[in-house]
Amino acid sequence: MNPKIDGRESFDILLQDGEIIDPAQGIHSTGSVAIRSGRIAALGKEVTGQAAKVIPLQGKLITPGWIDMHCHPSGGFRADGIPPDEVGLDAGVTLLGDGGTAGPANFLAYRKLVVEPARTPILCFLNVGKTGLISQPEISSPRDLDLERAREVIEANRDLIRGVKIRAIQALADGVGIRGVEMAKKLADDLRLPLMVHIGDSRQRKGKDPLDDFSRRAVSLLGKGDILSHFLTGEPGGLILGDGTVYPELEAARQRGVVLDSSHGLWHFSFAVARHGLARGFKPDVISTDLSGPNFLVI
Repeated sequence: MNPKIDGRESFDILLQDGEIIDPAQGIHSTGSVAIRSGRIAALGKEVTGQAAKVIPLQGKLITPGWIDMHCHPSGGFRADGIPPDEVGLDAGVTLLGDGGTAGPANFLAYRKLVVEPARTPILCFLNVGKTGLISQPEISSPRDLDLERAREVIEANRDLIRGVKIRAIQALADGVGIRGVEMAKKLADDLRLPLMVHIGDSRQRKGKDPLDDFSRRAVSLLGKGDILSHFLTGEPGGLILGDGTVYPELEAARQRGVVLDSSHGLWHFSFAVARHGLARGFKPDVISTDLSGPNFLVI
């Protein structure tokens, strides 16, 4: 039986008169959410009863906890890392996806120093570069890769590692070439995990930029469930150009079921490119932050 006071329902917290959005249940309406013992006890326009704490939310949203699929919650581990709980539970984000901060040589340290102490759950993509993003560019030659060790680390940490990450940037193109992406894709496929590929490099574009061709080849390797990060970038290596040109490999990837993540980051999103993309029907499947130190501001 539900606890009652004077015959009326009794709750711990009442989130009152907000705009409730819950896509999983098909709910988008104004109403209240009542919480008792840490669980949702009632929801809707007709919630009545008493609550120890009432929070009026007129004009504000009430939603399930958010998921940031691609960020870098690695404060204290990496110079550009951010404090996980400040961008996690303290900000209403109930699950963080680390986008390849650590590689096979330092994932255990990342797990012990960052993931396990955090109050916010963190799931990870393992960077195929040995030391991840501790030193960048992380892959400049074959010596920066250890796929067998990556396989061992993933198998030993299946509870946390949910994918493989590689950045298709200039250093990879020059130092290893497309073979690097092929090896990362094979590793992911062998372990039945998605591959997340970053495209775009933070340098000036060079006319018909050769990095565009590298990205086109890299994206052509992706299959259903793999993730293309920064698909709305205006940088070299982007697949939508400032003049509205859309490389056919992007359309083919979408048709195969590749997940398109806008993933803003510090430089990796262009409003001009986004307008072209949206006009051509390229809507993001995921909007993540790629949040790290340079674009993190505590107010």
